[in-house]
Amino acid sequence: MAGSETIYTARFIGPEILEKGRANVVSCSVYRDGALATVASGTLTVWNAANTEIVSAAAATITANIATYSIASATLTNETNSDGWRFEWAITIAGIAAWHVVLDAAVE
Repeated sequence: MAGSETIYTARFIGPEILEKGRANVVSCSVYRDGALATVASGTLTVWNAANTEIVSAAAATITANIATYSIASATLTNETNSDGWRFEWAITIAGIAAWHVVLDAAVE
């Protein structure tokens, strides 16, 4: 028997790889039944490998129902190259207050 909740999926190619020395634009696209969901708003929080929050619930830009955020080059200046980073997107879709997506990341 199927549940009554709506199923959403976020599509990523793989872990997010951030490059030091430049701004990094990251995005989160959310789908329902194979089509982009209507995204009202979103925030991004980023933790480094030491589990220190380096971007804190920053407001994403929503364009064509895709949430994007530009991580400034200066944000990564003092960070060491490593994996073990974590992104958490909090996306508002069709009245769902906080649909969370967690993604692995690294800095090179």
